[in-house]
Amino acid sequence: MLQWAFSVHNFKSLRRLDALKGRPLTLLLGPNNAGKTSILQALLLLKGSLEYPEAVLSFRNNWVDLGSYREVVGADGESAGLTFRIALEG
Repeated sequence: MLQWAFSVHNFKSLRRLDALKGRPLTLLLGPNNAGKTSILQALLLLKGSLEYPEAVLSFRNNWVDLGSYREVVGADGESAGLTFRIALEG
């Protein structure tokens, strides 16, 4: 069975999310302001960036409009950078 893991650092409210694990059907549940939408936006940022190979990351694409890099990482995370990791198994 296909399984995946997703990690992101310094993306919006997600300062450090290590190894969110999922399978073909994955539900994101949690209270308000827990970061559920930020996880989806990070995945849509990566998906949309694949359509624009001339850009490293496309913060405005067919799937999501996040503004600019500074709006995504915020003032405190700008020097630390933005990190994504996707791992697939199966």
